[in-house]
Amino acid sequence: MSAAAAVPLSLQLQAPQELKVGEVFSVQVNVKSTVALRGMPVQLEFSPQTLQVMDAEEGLFFRQDDAAISKTKTLEQANGRASMAVLRNGADGVSGNGTVASFRFKALAAGKAEVRISSARPIAGVAVAPPPLPEASQILVK
Repeated sequence: MSAAAAVPLSLQLQAPQELKVGEVFSVQVNVKSTVALRGMPVQLEFSPQTLQVMDAEEGLFFRQDDAAISKTKTLEQANGRASMAVLRNGADGVSGNGTVASFRFKALAAGKAEVRISSARPIAGVAVAPPPLPEASQILVK
């Protein structure tokens, strides 16, 4: 059994490692999937005393083939949580690599901050186990 078959779905968290107080930056949730996915709700947890979540938007992954999508977002600054759910309106799914969601943050205060994916639930025409969650991203705010 090949490694690709063993892990049909993987996630990556892309974030800067260092920035200055007041800077606005993006954190992307990227997916690599050999399974055709219709959607995926993703939740991030972050350090609310150091980072302010400003917005969340869908990436291009689920918009492949100019598909119509439905999306919802929830930004909970006080709890240090932000979520984005994206679902293709048609029954067909997509596979490959791409960005599921992008979260925009502002660095509020100097110190060490953390952003991590706390949950990701793939939606597909077949049963797909939730992917292993990547390590938290450590961000140094100066």
